[in-house]
Amino acid sequence: MRYLPIVAVLTLAFISFTWFAGAQTTQSPARPAWEYATFYMGPNVGFSAGVIQGKREVRGENLAELYKNLTGTPLSPDKLASEADVLHVLGSDGWELVSVTDGPWTPTFYFKRPVR
Repeated sequence: MRYLPIVAVLTLAFISFTWFAGAQTTQSPARPAWEYATFYMGPNVGFSAGVIQGKREVRGENLAELYKNLTGTPLSPDKLASEADVLHVLGSDGWELVSVTDGPWTPTFYFKRPVR
């Protein structure tokens, strides 16, 4: 009976030390690494459009050609290509639109996604 207070104090000290040590080693969650892409259009020697993904650039003389170069499949002949077609391709590939800037001729779209 006379050892009960000592055992209680030692038990509380052990629990406190264990909790404090665990709290010190807890790490914050890792930040995701991002990769970025840019979709641009412009009147460079006629009209051109492209998507830059890191060091890879996909180009087309027009939006229909860019769509085909991105997907490997041409748009149906009765469909007029638009920016929305390219944006849909990028979105379905995991790219998230984060910014749009208005250039001298057309907007430039900026995307990000977690590194795969």
